[in-house]
Amino acid sequence: MTSSVNNDKLNDSTTESSIQSKLIESGKREELRKKLEDRFENSEWKADLQTQCLELIGKHADSEDYTLERLVNEMVPRAFHAVPHILKQELIKDIQVFLEKEAMDD
Repeated sequence: MTSSVNNDKLNDSTTESSIQSKLIESGKREELRKKLEDRFENSEWKADLQTQCLELIGKHADSEDYTLERLVNEMVPRAFHAVPHILKQELIKDIQVFLEKEAMDD
């Protein structure tokens, strides 16, 4: 059973690596990055995270132990969870369309 799980993880990792390579080589990764960046700029996501950062900094203002690293460690999971579901779906759809087109071209 463990061997099967490890093989699945290896296959997933290999597949992910292959997709990443195709996206990078084609320039599609940069295109998707810019699209996401534009969408984030035009959403409340960035402002919400900035507000949360300021709240955390204010909450720990008297603490000499509160570092930038700790702030980042607290904010990264929040940032990932705060990405709008529709944006995640759009990104997945864009990648699927790209991969389907790539498969037809091969």
